[in-house]
Amino acid sequence: MLRLNIFVSAVVFLSIYSAFAQVKVDTRKKIRLEYASKAWNKSPSVVDSGNLVLRDVITKKIARIEVTESAENSGMFVGYYSLSWGERAATPEIYLAPQSLGTTNDQLAKIEELIQSGTLTRKPFFIRSEGKDLQAITVYDNKDQAIAAYDEYRRLRMDKVSPDRAALEAQAKANRDNELQALLEANANNEADRQRLETLETKRLADLKNQFSSLGPNERARRQKAAKDIAAEGLKLYQESKYPEASEKFSKAADLDPKNSTFYYQYGVCLYKIDKYNQSLVTLKLAQGGDINPVERNYYIGLNYLRLKDLDRSLTKMNEVKAANDKSLSPSSGFFSGIIYFQKENYDSAKAEFEYVLDQSSDPALDRQAEAYIEQIANVMAFKKEQQKKFILSASLGLIYDSNILSVSNSQVDGNPTDLEGYRWTYGGTVEYRSIYTTTREFSAVLAVSDMYSTDKNMAAYKEFQNTDPLVINVTLPYKLKGKALGKPYQGSVTPGTETIYMNADTQGEREAIVYSYFLQSGHTFVMSDDWFSTYSLEIRKDNSLLALTSADDNQTAMKYTLSTAQTFFQDAKKTRAWIGEVGYSINSAEGANSRYNRYDLGVTYMAPWVWNMSWSGKLGYYNANYSDHTTGRVDKDTSVTLGLRKPLTESMALSLSGVYTINDSTLSSSDYRKYMITTGFSWTGSL
Repeated sequence: MLRLNIFVSAVVFLSIYSAFAQVKVDTRKKIRLEYASKAWNKSPSVVDSGNLVLRDVITKKIARIEVTESAENSGMFVGYYSLSWGERAATPEIYLAPQSLGTTNDQLAKIEELIQSGTLTRKPFFIRSEGKDLQAITVYDNKDQAIAAYDEYRRLRMDKVSPDRAALEAQAKANRDNELQALLEANANNEADRQRLETLETKRLADLKNQFSSLGPNERARRQKAAKDIAAEGLKLYQESKYPEASEKFSKAADLDPKNSTFYYQYGVCLYKIDKYNQSLVTLKLAQGGDINPVERNYYIGLNYLRLKDLDRSLTKMNEVKAANDKSLSPSSGFFSGIIYFQKENYDSAKAEFEYVLDQSSDPALDRQAEAYIEQIANVMAFKKEQQKKFILSASLGLIYDSNILSVSNSQVDGNPTDLEGYRWTYGGTVEYRSIYTTTREFSAVLAVSDMYSTDKNMAAYKEFQNTDPLVINVTLPYKLKGKALGKPYQGSVTPGTETIYMNADTQGEREAIVYSYFLQSGHTFVMSDDWFSTYSLEIRKDNSLLALTSADDNQTAMKYTLSTAQTFFQDAKKTRAWIGEVGYSINSAEGANSRYNRYDLGVTYMAPWVWNMSWSGKLGYYNANYSDHTTGRVDKDTSVTLGLRKPLTESMALSLSGVYTINDSTLSSSDYRKYMITTGFSWTGSL
């Protein structure tokens, strides 16, 4: 029997076709590859890495490119590469590289072999120019994601001739329908050819057998020996991968001894090897009896159908092989069944097939490829699962020790200064309804509630502290865009919202609304380089004070404008350490003179991983608020030092510990104070 090494010899043309796959890249320009993968994001506290393969369709040249997670737990992998292939242009294909293979010539040849065998499938991508020296290629797991990205890119560019979403989807559907119709017609034509060939071949075989039976015993014996010798020569040629020559030998042997079905079967296998799939199918079907292994024969039949892209017939044969529980061929057939389901975007069935391979196979190479496909499926299914989540829930609980709950000068408090100390329970949660979630856009409605409950240092309720406990209710409508802007990877958001604060400001009875605000927030993050992220934010808000006034100068109703930026600089290749610089400026145009101020904020943070999968951060912050219209004059200068520690428990739960020391120097004596706080917290996030 002729066993098939699926990674060396089985050539299967199965690939994910993309509307963007036939474009060119300029080999003189640097290339940035981007790929979003939750499956590759192994640890939320470690910057992971992976590998992509860029292959030129024409020259077959290959580059294996390492991509690194852009930030801890981001799931976005980025890598840069400069092609030096001599040609000015290349027609790219993108594949996910086996992690076990490196960049030596032999290993790159192995990757090419896997591509040719259909073991690696082509990924759809979207390519665009970013200036004269850089091209960006964003890789996706399915065609819908790539089309959506193209749609959003054109929309962001405000191209007047840009097709709308409905047009793009209609075009994509038309292309798919045309491809399907062409495939159905090709399958029908192939079936008609096979029926014609089978009729002719059946008659030819019958004539050969009748002629052979009419021969004398000596002549039959001579022919049988000659056929056996010729078949031995054919087997040697086959083992040397000289398939055309081997097919001629087996064909001659089968004609000399037409009653030996083994020679005819071997001829059918060689026809598969030399891409004569219809003829191979006919030959294998007619090769009956003798020492022919029916499981192996079904396997080759399935491979022939696979090469002809007759996926349903191929899947039927592969399932028959799988059911036979053959130690070698059943895992291989399960692998190809998985690829077929993957191409059909039936990811649950594909995953089950690849898991079957891992359970049954003893071939490490086959196992690695099955694992790679399971990761790809996990990525696709994670995105689809995330799309199905309409409600995102979160909850938090914390306990704060505060040395100065009222944040006032000790001299302003009657009695012992230690009366300022106490504990504050903090708790709250959010409910988010997400109506849009794609690779390029998100839109949600979010309700957030937070509250405090204060006690003295003995954990007893203390009314004076509790009068300052705020109950805050926010309603926001965040809209996010993800794509490219100003030639950089970009994420932007626009968030309108309202906020209501309840507090027992009059110290009588229960809490009442003291401030009602509405606001508009806008945030923009650019990936300036592989280790530099730049964020710019603007907030415009109207605070409507509901407090009773004793003086018009104390009216806190105001329009407030805040402009800020945060610059993140990663310090190592894995992006586990970073410096973050923050600058902000605020104008609070209050109706009351005592509440008007201009304020600037400065901050610098260092973050890094620590032991036991924990991360820590340290921040030095400063702000200066100038109340230039204050009736007695007021300037606040606030300096704080914060240390924080975070420990994830699961993907949805985490613990935190932080400490902050604050020095507030104010020209208003009641606001001149020192304090420190120690906070422990627990957080949870889930979905429905």
